[in-house]
Amino acid sequence: MSKALLSPDRLGSVDEIRGEVFKVPWQNFFTVEDTIGRGKFAIVKKCVEKSTGKRFAAKCIRKRRHCRDCTQDILHEIAVLELSSSHPHLIDLYQIYESSTEFVLILEYAAGGEIFDYCVGLKDAFSETKVRQLFRQILEAVDFLHDRNIVHLDLKPQNILLTDEKDGDIKLVDFGLSKHLSENLEIREILGTPDYVAPEVLNFEPISTSTDIWSLGVVCYVMLTGVSPFLGETKIETLMNVTTGVVDFPNDLFDEKQTACKDLILKMLQLDPQNRVTAKDCLQHTWLSGFLSPHDGVERFAIQDNVFHDNAKNLLSSKKCSRSASLDDENVAGNSKENNLVDENDNLSGGRLSSCLSTPLTSSSLEVGDQTCAQNTAENDDQKDDKKLFSTSASQETKLSSGDSKVVNPSDVKPTPKRPRFDNLESKSTEIYNLPTFSRCSYSKTACKN
Repeated sequence: MSKALLSPDRLGSVDEIRGEVFKVPWQNFFTVEDTIGRGKFAIVKKCVEKSTGKRFAAKCIRKRRHCRDCTQDILHEIAVLELSSSHPHLIDLYQIYESSTEFVLILEYAAGGEIFDYCVGLKDAFSETKVRQLFRQILEAVDFLHDRNIVHLDLKPQNILLTDEKDGDIKLVDFGLSKHLSENLEIREILGTPDYVAPEVLNFEPISTSTDIWSLGVVCYVMLTGVSPFLGETKIETLMNVTTGVVDFPNDLFDEKQTACKDLILKMLQLDPQNRVTAKDCLQHTWLSGFLSPHDGVERFAIQDNVFHDNAKNLLSSKKCSRSASLDDENVAGNSKENNLVDENDNLSGGRLSSCLSTPLTSSSLEVGDQTCAQNTAENDDQKDDKKLFSTSASQETKLSSGDSKVVNPSDVKPTPKRPRFDNLESKSTEIYNLPTFSRCSYSKTACKN
């Protein structure tokens, strides 16, 4: 048994883990059942503790990925999990095991699965009342993190679980991309899932707690409708939709009387992070403060049933997500894949930008990466799987600017072309590529001023 400390030079990382790390085989104490999630670098298995008969989820994470030791990345996630375990709506970390090749995190098992399945109709859609109840729990969990200067940075339906299918409560999971904020540190990093990523991330501006609030605004919209407000026909169109920040509320998805939820969503989806509401503000909003109204129990959101049936057909052939813990740890880009902003799973990866920090992110800069790092891993066997999915010549450069910030009233929103409804979105939680240490775009304020 031992304790491990995080390297002090890891910007945005929690300093140390408190729990004991057991150096014995975890199978000695748990009966292994079904595999419920698998990826390149991690696997999640359902297991039962032999001494108690209690069910858990064992997340087995490889230490080395693309010839790089990722122990520090794993320790950071463990540290945040320990900090979060005291909250009822954050996944609980039970035990930690370590071998020469992997860490095994014994996590609370959430039998209800991801809310993603309910959002797109693979399971019974949420009523508006249910959305209000669950979204309040999500906000309470995020508010708990923000009070401790932790930002999640990967909030999406695939990372939000239910403890039970019928009357389950929320459990927020996957802290692999999370950061610890401090006053003397600015973190600028390209990461996230395109539909949920905040505009300031795409513009390489500092990350803050408001970055999570933007993602939650999208999550709320998706929970209510099963439709993404920004999803485009292509990756670049999705990113452009995010940077323009225009949110429409079509009549086939929203009732005219449902002004309260629209108001909250718009307050969360402000282009300027400083204009967004906080998690505490959201909890005090009219739409959430009265969610226990008795006549709301039979209310259903105005969504045509065929929307969910169509989404279900498009997603049934996709790889099912983990029902207990996501596998973002499994996909750490350590080779030339880090030069692309968008990976093969339609997610943002974090290639280093060679331009100065104050320069807005452009589509032509997306293919600029750390040439040295790419060369060092060029002989890696895994490189044969890499694909260059996102490249644009300088003549085709398109500036992604956050634009002027303003509050958009629902009545002022002009109709926009109909966007796809998760037609090409796979239901899986292996979406984000964490950055290796050498390509993390994190800088202090002093460096940014220079």
